[in-house]
Amino acid sequence: MYEKVRKEVERFFGEDARRIAHALEVTSHALRIQAVEGGDREVVTMASLLHDVGIKPAEERYKSSAGHYQEKLGPPVAEKILKELGVEGRKIATVRELIAYHHTPGKIRTKEFPCLWDADMIVNLREVAGTMSGEKIAPLIETKFLTAEGKRIARGIYLTAPG
Repeated sequence: MYEKVRKEVERFFGEDARRIAHALEVTSHALRIQAVEGGDREVVTMASLLHDVGIKPAEERYKSSAGHYQEKLGPPVAEKILKELGVEGRKIATVRELIAYHHTPGKIRTKEFPCLWDADMIVNLREVAGTMSGEKIAPLIETKFLTAEGKRIARGIYLTAPG
């Protein structure tokens, strides 16, 4: 399923290499987290590859990529892609829900959500990490991340002493 969805993400984002790279990196981290934390691997794969598909219609419609627009516009895009790939309805519904709340922790309680949340946080933290000291990054990791494995990976990337 990874290859099929990845190809659709590449087709969907076209020349937007940054968005494609982001989706692939989030997926890589999400699958590492899922391997330790649990959850449906196929759902984590699909949701992490597709989590930002709402950006494109949000920018077209609202001239903004704000998270709440992504959460609103992403699920129907993901559903269309997954239906075309023949994914079963229950899994599509779960992926839709994950995308609908991927900027809003605490709204859904599944094994898959923390995998996606932490993976996206790991990648997005890079945008601010260069301007922050380890003393500021460490508490952010401890308070914002949801899984032990996500915290471990983030510490390994952003702090000098992983663990």
